[in-house]
Amino acid sequence: MKILFLQEQPCIRSLKYAIGLKARQNDVKLYFGYRGSTLSEFYGYGNEFFDVWHKVNGDLERGIDLIVHRVKPDLIHCHNAPDALTVASINILKDDIPIIHDVHDLLSLRKTEYDDGLSREKTASDRIKHEERTAIEGSDGLITVSEAIIEIAAQ
Repeated sequence: MKILFLQEQPCIRSLKYAIGLKARQNDVKLYFGYRGSTLSEFYGYGNEFFDVWHKVNGDLERGIDLIVHRVKPDLIHCHNAPDALTVASINILKDDIPIIHDVHDLLSLRKTEYDDGLSREKTASDRIKHEERTAIEGSDGLITVSEAIIEIAAQ
């Protein structure tokens, strides 16, 4: 099985998933599409648990499409914060490849600006809400850090 992880800035949760998957599945291949730093650049280790790293530069949909054509994944596992990579994946791949959306935090509920170390323009709250809703409702599966997130998202 080939799994493509997509996240603007790879996080420790991705590393934990990779360690678990590699320990349990001999035939799993893990790929990562990202915009910031790799796990090893950010945390000092972690790249070794993924088979190939792909930097997404420029237009998200075009970048993701190029990676998908190279990797040919069976599943896409996107992380939010922000939700843009999930939304781009849904726009171009919704009926082709199952998309799992991993929700760390509902950005629409934050009172402070989200900062993952990447420089980007401030995102308008209407856009954040639209992307968040599209990602949650348009994905084939949802993973959250708590049941409270699911309950709040349902509202």
